[in-house]
Amino acid sequence: GTGFDSIRFFLERHNILFENVTIISNQFEYKDEIVTSYISPLIHALNKDENVLKLFPEINKKLLERKDVLLFGDSINDVNMILDRNHNQVIRVGLLNEKDPGEKVDLLPRFVEKFDLVIEDDGNLEPVYSTLLKLKN
Repeated sequence: GTGFDSIRFFLERHNILFENVTIISNQFEYKDEIVTSYISPLIHALNKDENVLKLFPEINKKLLERKDVLLFGDSINDVNMILDRNHNQVIRVGLLNEKDPGEKVDLLPRFVEKFDLVIEDDGNLEPVYSTLLKLKN
């Protein structure tokens, strides 16, 4: 993944790193701006679900109190990162950025089936915003 620092930088730069935003991502150690190692735990495809939250007790406690979740994923398996059992509302947004046209044709129906919304090719997040506004009203 992109990593904690890149995500935090992006959110800060756009003034959208609010108090209620939690970033769960791999963190790295740097020397002279070069990644030298990762900070445990390493999050990967086989442990990228709510169980990994147990490795972050402070974040886990805070997230368990939240009843609504907005999840973004760029892999079909990312839909399983959050389980519905502890939440009132889970909105899963698939980010389909496949460059190979043949692969994209194969992936699109699966993304549409698994995710609530699908954004293609680094597209606009307006559908996410519109959905959130509808839910708010």
